[in-house]
Amino acid sequence: PRPKPPPPATTEPVFVLPPPPPLRNPSVEKFDFAPTIAPPEVELEVVVLRCGDLKNVDTWGKSDPFVRLRVDGHGRETMKSPVRRVGANGKMLKKDVTPVKSNNLNPVWEDANAFRLPMPLNDNTAGVMLEVWDDDGLFFGSDSLGEVRLSATELLNSSGATIRRPLRPAPGGPTVTGWIEVRVQLLAKITLHV
Repeated sequence: PRPKPPPPATTEPVFVLPPPPPLRNPSVEKFDFAPTIAPPEVELEVVVLRCGDLKNVDTWGKSDPFVRLRVDGHGRETMKSPVRRVGANGKMLKKDVTPVKSNNLNPVWEDANAFRLPMPLNDNTAGVMLEVWDDDGLFFGSDSLGEVRLSATELLNSSGATIRRPLRPAPGGPTVTGWIEVRVQLLAKITLHV
């Protein structure tokens, strides 16, 4: 009797790797390590001077206005507020609002409310939102009295000048009246982010 021949050797691999996924950018061979560079920033000082002809939204007495500053554009709207108020002794306070002016439709803050904030250069989406609110106390929240957005270009071109703008209603908010006046000063500080 003849011996049985050995089984033929298999050429199939035991484990097969799936093909690699297609590259997102076919012009790049393996990885795309392009650095993200944020636009350079300057430091601005915005002084909230006054508001006028504000709408009275209180049932008893008059509105109790205050102003909140917010840097927007360049991803800032999702970050913790970079706005800081300059205190009477020159120290930076961790506040982005003016004090409340009780029972006043024409509040005046003057130089006691200087705010320092970063502003990206060469970014058309950047700016400062000035939101005017009526303070109704801790348990009742605040009512919008209007807002104004000043673009980075307008702020940088207005250094040393006073800017007065009419208030506009917040999106979905009630009608508003009045205006806000601020003074802008460009500080000689440029920050590069790499």
